[in-house]
Order: sequence, then structure tokens, then C-alpha cells
Amino acid sequence: DIPKNHIDIIFLEKSSRDEKNLIKILKLPVLAWKYKKICISKNIDISLSLMYRPNFINIISKIFNLKSKIIISERNTPSRVYNDNSLGSKIGNLLIRVLYPRADLIIPNSKGSAIDLRNNYFIQNDKLKVIENPFDLNFISKSSDENFIFPDTTNFNFIMVGRLEKQKRHKLVIEAISQVKNANLLILGQGQLKEDLLSLIKKLNLIDRVKIMNFDKNPYKYMSKADCFILNSIREGFPNVLVEALACGLPVLSSDCHSGPREILSPKSNISKKLKNDIELAEYGILFPEDNLEFLILSIKKNYQ
Repeated sequence: DIPKNHIDIIFLEKSSRDEKNLIKILKLPVLAWKYKKICISKNIDISLSLMYRPNFINIISKIFNLKSKIIISERNTPSRVYNDNSLGSKIGNLLIRVLYPRADLIIPNSKGSAIDLRNNYFIQNDKLKVIENPFDLNFISKSSDENFIFPDTTNFNFIMVGRLEKQKRHKLVIEAISQVKNANLLILGQGQLKEDLLSLIKKLNLIDRVKIMNFDKNPYKYMSKADCFILNSIREGFPNVLVEALACGLPVLSSDCHSGPREILSPKSNISKKLKNDIELAEYGILFPEDNLEFLILSIKKNYQ
């Protein structure tokens, strides 16, 4: 017997991870047609998608006369994702401008993301409904009680949690730590930049002060024992990790990037405001200009020196 909570998983395709972007784009109509057929066969009346390619497929299926209500979720700031002159960015921006207005509803997970869709992709207000990400605060609290002790408690222990990717700007934080005294940094995460970051740590003689650990299924036990959390991204949607850090009782330093940090740390301020040449002692943390070593160092020093 099929259990009551059983959910069918249907693959539209099983493509290679190394598939060329151009092929992925050319396959969108084919996958949308297949998706339409599946929705009809399953009597789907509401179709919800997340992430760009699934969103494109979802909306194209409507162009193919799928009668389901099409809802897409925007998890990032598209103009910052597709922000260069590459062919991929040009096509991504074009697809969003052409397809997103055809959705029945778009759910950004932050006000900043909604503003981006409105200002740069001309999405009407009646198509947008901001729903921030939910959090299980009881689970975070219980998980944070798990035992962990920082090896060096004489220094101030900063922590970062996130994928080791260019977007997160770990390199700049490591450089900042090298220029302040009595501070350690623990980075939880894995990704393509790990070896580059390890090389930088060695080059700056920070092996004893900066550690990289693979992402743990319970990051809260580390976060709750740290002295301060740092987010240094150049773009976000709604950075869950900031709320999780606050839930763990951590002081927070964050770049004032698009979007998310300002509306979390300074919710009464103008969400469109972006720092350039100053830091802001916000209601729930410190904001500093994105991608700026000088003000990152100033924020770090402001927090513990």
C-alpha cells in the first residue's frame, strides 16, 4: 500500500551537471510542454516553482495553454544575479522581462527583491506578494544547546556560515581578520572556492586564527558559542542565516547588500537605502557598505575593540 504521506517525484529529465547553458535554454520549451502534460494528467490546479529555470518552465507551460494557476517564487535579486555583459546574463534578464509578467503571482522572499522586480523588470504591484522565509525558533534553540567549545576562547571568535562562493566574499573577511588583533574566524561551508581560501589563509599566516569546516547539519551549536556573526555578501534574497544568528543570540555584522540585510537589521529604515561611505549602527546589528575592506574592518573593530 502507498502511505498517506507519499508524494510522487517525477523527473522532467535527468540532464548532466555539465550541460551547456545554451542547451539548457533551448530545451525550455520542450520541458515546458512535458510539464504541461504532467499537470493535466495529475489534475494540477496550482503550479508553484522556485529558482530561475523551473520558473521559466512553469510560465512557458502557461503559454502552451496550461490552465493551472502559475505561482513562482523569487529567492534572489535578479538584477544582481544577471549583472554582467555575458550572453547568459542578457538571456536571463530577457527571459525574466518577457516571462515573469505572465505568471499569475510572484512571491519574492524579501521587500528588496520585490523592489528589484518592480524597478528593473516592470512587474506590476498586483502580481507581487512578499512572503519572508519562516523559521522554527524552537528547533534553533534546542539545536544550539549541543556542545561545542571554540579552541581559542582568549580571542574574539567571529563566524561565517554559507557556501564558499564569490557572492559571499569570504576572501575580504579573511583579509580583514589579518588586519585586526585578537580575533579568530570560523567559516562553516563548502564550495568551489575552498582551496583558494585555504591558500589565502596560509599566505596571510592565519592558519592558527582562521579555520574552514565543512557545513554541519547543526550550524547552531557553533553560532551560539561564537562572539559575533559576519555576512559579507554582495547580493542576497532573504538571508536566513542572519535571522538564525540573531535567534542564537549573536551580535551581527552585515554588508548592506541587495537585498535582505537592511530589512532584517534595520526594518524601520528606507529599504532602498544603500551605504557608501559609512557604517550604520542599526536596530539589530551593524551594516557596512558591500565589498569594502575599510568599512568591514571598522565594523569588526566597532564590535569588540
